[in-house]
Amino acid sequence: MVRRVLVIIAAMMAGKGAEAFALTQPHLSHLTVSQPSPQSFSKVWRPLVLRSAKRSLLALKDTDSIVSPFDPSVDPLLPKETEESPTDLDGPLPLTWENVEKVLDTMRPYLMSDGGNVKIADIDGGIVRLKLEGACGTCPSSTMTMKMGLERGLREKIPEIVDVVQDLGDGGPELSPDSVEKVLDTVRPFLKVAGGSIELFDL
Repeated sequence: MVRRVLVIIAAMMAGKGAEAFALTQPHLSHLTVSQPSPQSFSKVWRPLVLRSAKRSLLALKDTDSIVSPFDPSVDPLLPKETEESPTDLDGPLPLTWENVEKVLDTMRPYLMSDGGNVKIADIDGGIVRLKLEGACGTCPSSTMTMKMGLERGLREKIPEIVDVVQDLGDGGPELSPDSVEKVLDTVRPFLKVAGGSIELFDL
């Protein structure tokens, strides 16, 4: 559109109003326009060319800005207007059901990427009881997920929390030597770094 307007203006300066007008009217492209006299241009073509240029400029003004996808300063994956995230939490928060949900919302994407999720089962005093769902509920490392992940994240934002425990309900994993060993296997690397070890003696 800008190029078309520039062609019109350049043609006017060269005294070629008829050809410029034809360029702005695609449906007249099959016509042969003879070179007008200066008097004809002033009286006939000049108003038409100016009117066409004005329409083009007005259309250009109403058109949204075009951003090049190759512009390194523009990230096409980001929204045009950045809104404050509802899970962007600052400072210590009071212990409420709503605040616990907000903090969990910041950690849920990591659980969901592995096919799991978490929900609040109960809040009693400073103890928050969480229920792991999906793959996280049956994962052998669910204890580590609860203590090293969820509990740490919650207590950093909500200092009033005394403890975070897992609610197994009626669907918890069966207590057996194999299931205990699987859980211990997730703890042993940390103990080994400190020079310790742990073994199942009896069940």
